[in-house]
Amino acid sequence: MKIFEKLKSFASDRKNELYSDDVVAEIMSELDKRKEERRPFELQWRLNSAFLAGKQNCDVNPYSGELEELIPVYEYEERGVFNKIAPLMETRLANLKSVKFDVAVKPLSDECEDYDKADVETKLLRSLYKKDSFDDKKNTLLEWSEITGTAFVLSGWNSRAGKATSVDDKGNPSSYEGELYSVLLTPYEVYPENLYRQSMEEQNSVIIEQVLSAKEIYNLFGIECKGRDIDSITLTPAPNGDAVSYTDGGYVRSRDSERVITYFERPSRTNPEGVMCVIAAGKVVYLSGMPYEDIPLTVFRAKENACQFFGKSVIEDLIPLQRAYNGCKNKMHDYISTLAANSLLVEEGSVDLDEMEENGTAPGTPVVYKKGYNAPIPLSHESIPTELYAECEQLVRDMEYVAGVSQLMVVGSTNVGVSSGVAINSLREIDSTRMALTAENMRSGILNMAKMWLAICRKFCKPGYVLSATGNNDAAQVLTWCSEDINSFDVYFETENELKYSEENQKQAFLQAYNMGLFADENGKVPDRFKMRAVNLMHIGDYDSLMSEGELQSKRAKRENTLLLSGVIPETDVFDDDAVHLDEHRRFALQMRYDSLKRRRPDLAEGFERHCAEHAERMSKNG
Repeated sequence: MKIFEKLKSFASDRKNELYSDDVVAEIMSELDKRKEERRPFELQWRLNSAFLAGKQNCDVNPYSGELEELIPVYEYEERGVFNKIAPLMETRLANLKSVKFDVAVKPLSDECEDYDKADVETKLLRSLYKKDSFDDKKNTLLEWSEITGTAFVLSGWNSRAGKATSVDDKGNPSSYEGELYSVLLTPYEVYPENLYRQSMEEQNSVIIEQVLSAKEIYNLFGIECKGRDIDSITLTPAPNGDAVSYTDGGYVRSRDSERVITYFERPSRTNPEGVMCVIAAGKVVYLSGMPYEDIPLTVFRAKENACQFFGKSVIEDLIPLQRAYNGCKNKMHDYISTLAANSLLVEEGSVDLDEMEENGTAPGTPVVYKKGYNAPIPLSHESIPTELYAECEQLVRDMEYVAGVSQLMVVGSTNVGVSSGVAINSLREIDSTRMALTAENMRSGILNMAKMWLAICRKFCKPGYVLSATGNNDAAQVLTWCSEDINSFDVYFETENELKYSEENQKQAFLQAYNMGLFADENGKVPDRFKMRAVNLMHIGDYDSLMSEGELQSKRAKRENTLLLSGVIPETDVFDDDAVHLDEHRRFALQMRYDSLKRRRPDLAEGFERHCAEHAERMSKNG
């Protein structure tokens, strides 16, 4: 039984009275249950973080359920850490961050208005990405997902943000345009209903637990709370001055803070509106139906685990190899320490063993032995076996293989015997392909988030907000979009995954097709959009600053077409390019919506046709 179905059954026993305390108690009880179920995953994430940070003499104790320091078998054993995981992960991140995520929207049909709407949606998404500083967030998402295997983005609409649209009697803003926002969440903050359902769509409910300062809570919900000291888990071990403290090294203390619990429940037959409930400082601050079409949470995974909600980090596969590598290196150092200790073979009773054990035999120190006994002799040692060196090298190669990188990526060199350019390029492509899976998972998450953002904008965006996001030149398309709404959520990437198909290869393929004339129309002219695409690929300018006059003329003509639907008959202007305007007007006149307008408002259609005739007449006069 879902939480609010249970609460409703409780309320029916009290004559349909539902108390705030009931809601808080039920959600907190469910949260505690989910925390216990998710605990093994948390331990793995903390172990990943410890190994990445160089705290590698630890493991998960299955009995206490905590990270604990491993006790050496002998006190003299070396316990050095030779962290190979950190540079490998830095190499992975450097390559993954080079992938581009420029999105666009495909039109629903080949109708002109659908192309206009798709163009508005594309520009709206890009504006939202820029305003939300998503490039920086993308890099953070990559880092978090590489450590734990999973990261999240919580999206929403803030109706108290953006430009003020009206003021009250005192001159204070009373309403706002609103603004889309997104918040990055670590996997420690997300509690799904079922850990063994892989997709977000399969989760009937999700609980999010955040630690926010008292000031943040007041700004968000308008309630005041004193705040307190709260310990929460961090993605990397907190510096606490103790290099081998694993039981508390993954926690950080937040001052003057409180826990904020957000509960989302999907719509169901018994609860068709769904549920969204927010609890801050132990009080219900929001309880209503789901304001969005779906749970506004997007999952980003480094590697997918079949039939598991949380993804997998490559660090999990590197940990056993890192332990083996540390063991080999430490054994070599133990051997070197034995050589440096200058061990001696002594006859029993010939020396003072207590003094020798206490002071040792430092270089140059005389060794005193009793007369009549054999003199101590140095203990002979064999050289370090070459197999041990080979094992260390093999472990390094294995770690590079598991991480999806090679010497070419890590240190810029290749194995002995690999010198040709073809072979080096082949190695580079192999490395990129092995990491491309993580990049594809990230791209999939961004597409899902873009669709969610479009759905939120469809429900909450006002024309002024869209116009400010897309620019005044697209006013006609914005009017079309706002009047007929978003009808396409087919979001795609304008570029291929660079780890599969490098940017240089993409550029060369496009320029080759451009030079072959594949983008030219029946008159041999290349449309401006393909010219702008070539300019962007060559990184010599941006679209807006190099926008051609023809495109500006086309946009103006489209604005006139859209304003006609609102009852405004266009007028010719001295700056109009008659050929471009007449072409856009003819395209508009061939559409169904113009036929409908002509039947409803013949006066507007007559004025529009008169306007087109003026353009044709001016063209004939100018030759």
